[in-house]
Amino acid sequence: MDTSSESPSTLSEIPRVLSPRSEPPEPTREPNRRWFSNEDFDLFVWFDELGAIRKFELCYDCSDVERALTWSPLGGYRRWRVDTGEATGLNYDMTPILVPDDAEFPKDRVTAAFAQAANTVEPTILSFVVQRLQDVPLSEQH
Repeated sequence: MDTSSESPSTLSEIPRVLSPRSEPPEPTREPNRRWFSNEDFDLFVWFDELGAIRKFELCYDCSDVERALTWSPLGGYRRWRVDTGEATGLNYDMTPILVPDDAEFPKDRVTAAFAQAANTVEPTILSFVVQRLQDVPLSEQH
């Protein structure tokens, strides 16, 4: 299938697969974290000592204005925009940071695109994240 004429921002038109990303070789202070990535999504999942999911961060619209949704049992849902530091005009790469975001969370679009892209993610992780995306309260969408 020739996808050269399709828009990369239309997630459902370009099939993508999330796959485990290799972590940096240096020791990490977060041994219970997994990272899945493709061109449109980054999913970070943290686990407790027993292997249960304790929080996640889903970055979406990575090829446009990247945003993130985080969830934890204590913090609930939070929406972020990824500030890449590129607007500073400096001639070196800045470390991206999350800044609070009031933009609407496109729940239906992100949930559908993520579920399609994450077909290689373990079913327990996939169903957990999809359920949390579907449960984002209306007050958290605006």
